[in-house]
Amino acid sequence: MTEADEQKLERLVRHAGRRTPLPDDIRARLENTFRKELHLARGRKLRRKLQIYSGIAASIFLTVALVLFNNQRLERPEVATVERSKGQTFWQNEVQKGPLRSGNKIQANDIIRTSEGWLAIKPHGFNIDIRINRMTEIEFIDQESVRLVKGSLYIDAGRSAEHQSFRILANGISIEHVGTQYLVSSGSDGISIAVREGEVVIAARDQLVRSSAFGNAAQLTKIDANHKFSTTSILTHGQLWSWASTVAPDIDTNGMALDDFLEWVARESGMTIVYASADIREAASKDVILKGPIPTEDVLVALQMAMPLTPFRASITNGVIHVDI
Repeated sequence: MTEADEQKLERLVRHAGRRTPLPDDIRARLENTFRKELHLARGRKLRRKLQIYSGIAASIFLTVALVLFNNQRLERPEVATVERSKGQTFWQNEVQKGPLRSGNKIQANDIIRTSEGWLAIKPHGFNIDIRINRMTEIEFIDQESVRLVKGSLYIDAGRSAEHQSFRILANGISIEHVGTQYLVSSGSDGISIAVREGEVVIAARDQLVRSSAFGNAAQLTKIDANHKFSTTSILTHGQLWSWASTVAPDIDTNGMALDDFLEWVARESGMTIVYASADIREAASKDVILKGPIPTEDVLVALQMAMPLTPFRASITNGVIHVDI
């Protein structure tokens, strides 16, 4: 500031004279308003800082959580493999879900769901074919056990299978695999176990029950919500079992002996093969060989397509497939 400027400022001050002081009430209101604005400004500044710090903390937490989840997913062992898939089937774990296809690996604690579809899964270390009906939900606990939440499972271990400690858990009930074909269902009225071939051991609270198939009859055991047992004999074929063949393994019929083909039909349908004579049976096992592929998606349709290619014919009566000339 120059000397001339200072002189001008001095003249203006003398001209303005002494300021008239503000009344006490107005001054008090102004001071109170100032204090409030200062408090609000400080609060806004503090909130902005907290938001910044919270955002940083949330980002760090999310990063750590994703790392932990991914590590957990990677560390969980693979316990089974999808053998066959038909229709809409899904899997889900803690952080992911998606459709299931043949060849997919199942890890411990994965949840498997079907809607309008069927699955066949093989647990690692077991010679067991697990077929999963539509509208079913299960959880693979480990390679030795699954939890059936709802729906139906069909187990096929082959006639030569020995006792393997594979378990199905459902509503506090344990079904231990002895072999070799059986169906477990879970619904609103309780649990049912239908043994088509072989035997299972059922454990419910303090009860231990064995359920076995006898001859050409299957055994159906029902367990209600109070763990009350009831047992009846049922057919080894029919509507109860029919869905299981929907996702049966494909077979190559080209070059297959007729006897082996008929054994496959009997096993998948639950029916019995009866030959009209020993000579026909011997011919079916040694001389009659199927040529060319036959679609095997439907067991009984495959039978109808195969027999005209042979010198024999087959008829079905009450669950028995009669083979004659």
